[in-house]
Amino acid sequence: MSDFAFYSTSALPLPRALALLLAVLLAACGGGERSASSPQALDASAETTSASGRASGQAAGASARPAPGDTASAAASTSELHVNRTETFYTVTGRTEQALLRELAQHGPRSDGARHFGRTSWTARWEIVYEQASRPAREAPCRIRRADVYLDVEVTMPRWNAPSNAPAALRRDWSSFLDALAFHEREHQESIISAGRRVARALEDLTAASCSALEEKADTQARSIIEEARRYNRRFDERTRHGRTQGARWPQ
Repeated sequence: MSDFAFYSTSALPLPRALALLLAVLLAACGGGERSASSPQALDASAETTSASGRASGQAAGASARPAPGDTASAAASTSELHVNRTETFYTVTGRTEQALLRELAQHGPRSDGARHFGRTSWTARWEIVYEQASRPAREAPCRIRRADVYLDVEVTMPRWNAPSNAPAALRRDWSSFLDALAFHEREHQESIISAGRRVARALEDLTAASCSALEEKADTQARSIIEEARRYNRRFDERTRHGRTQGARWPQ
């Protein structure tokens, strides 16, 4: 089963000329991805400030009930996407389908109080540095000088400690199940990373009449894109029955 829940905090208004760098809090994963674009020319007398926002969520693979989730760069830009991906495993044992199902149900990752075969969890954080010309204040818009989006993605998958006498047919079935589960979780990962790219692109072009309005506008834009990703993942799980139609079911 796949549930996708988000928790978020508002952008933090910060004092002028103060840059805030938050430690990354993960649900999480390893690898990096970056994209960049050319900086805008701004008044040399401008004041700079920064702000940030955060959101997190998770998507789980098919339910585990006993039966009778690199670095890439683009053209020069004022935004960067940083992706950290990690993969964790839980161990299962057994030499029969039912023995493996019991292990999956007992040790699989928990989401919304239920055990699942696999899970993708993530944390998204965005930081902006913006500035507004000191003179003339009324005519100069506040604009983003730099935007950074940080994604931490963690995928949890089962690992079978197969006994030496495990039947060959069971090994083949397990391999097919694992491939299908990985494929399902990969779609969750890619949708999250795609959302991160869209957030980075959206933030780098923002301007507003005041810097407080710009902070609010940036936070609203980022959360709107993340909410769209949330809806996509929910529809994806409904369409695939949380990966079952893709082969992420046990027994096969």
